[in-house]
Amino acid sequence: MAAVLEKVRPKGKGEEKEGTLRKNDHEFSDYTRRLLQVVSRLLRRVEKVRNGNGDVKEVGNVLKAVKMKKEELQGQIMRRLFTEVMVLKREKEGLDKRADEIFDKALKVGREKQNLAAEKLYHKSFKIRRRMKKYGGEKRFVVKTPEDEVIKGFPEVEMKWMFGDKEVVVPKAISLHLYHGWKKWREEAKADIKRNLLEDADFGKQYVAERQERILLDRDRVVAKTWYNEEKSRWEMDPMAVPYAVSKKLVEHARIRHDWAMMYIALKGDDKEYFVDIKVT
Repeated sequence: MAAVLEKVRPKGKGEEKEGTLRKNDHEFSDYTRRLLQVVSRLLRRVEKVRNGNGDVKEVGNVLKAVKMKKEELQGQIMRRLFTEVMVLKREKEGLDKRADEIFDKALKVGREKQNLAAEKLYHKSFKIRRRMKKYGGEKRFVVKTPEDEVIKGFPEVEMKWMFGDKEVVVPKAISLHLYHGWKKWREEAKADIKRNLLEDADFGKQYVAERQERILLDRDRVVAKTWYNEEKSRWEMDPMAVPYAVSKKLVEHARIRHDWAMMYIALKGDDKEYFVDIKVT
């Protein structure tokens, strides 16, 4: 017992200030030391009783004090953790809001860029028409590679713009990929991947790692749109995230209540179901 007392007694000449952290201490070491100070009193009372110099009632009183101190410290730790969690939650909400704002701005910039490109193309086409109409009537037609000349992949399709006998090079002339030969190309591509996976171990590891990384990124984007509703004790998902989850094949199953306009979705590899309010979609 004396050895135990020696371990729990604080070392040093003076008492350390409350909240002081020693070298290599973790953030809750101070709470542990404060509890051990009360425990050391209990051990001293127990030692006195064992030697016949103490009262058992005193041991009971000190034991109650230890329990009360333990509950007090647990309450302080939980309040501290709750405060930190609330701060992190507010920071997360701010980051989510900022991410949505950036996404909306990016979409707006993309639309403006497309509109400017379309407007520029229109003005360029208008100038060509005004300059070339003197050569004759305007005609547009499509020229494509015959199917029997296509060896693999897609036939090339181009648009020609004529004013009488004069041919005009179309601004940013289109080159389309048609459906012809696509199924055959897809089957050959799959066969090539399977063969490379079997023959090249490094390629297989890299391929699997890239696939897993892509799946995890897609999953994180969906999970970022979920939250726990403490008032209703359930997990919920933003309805806007559902089409993305379906397109990326992340949905394990879905249950729909048409009469209540609600849906529950389960993601692959997750044991939770997410409530989706489909009235807002």
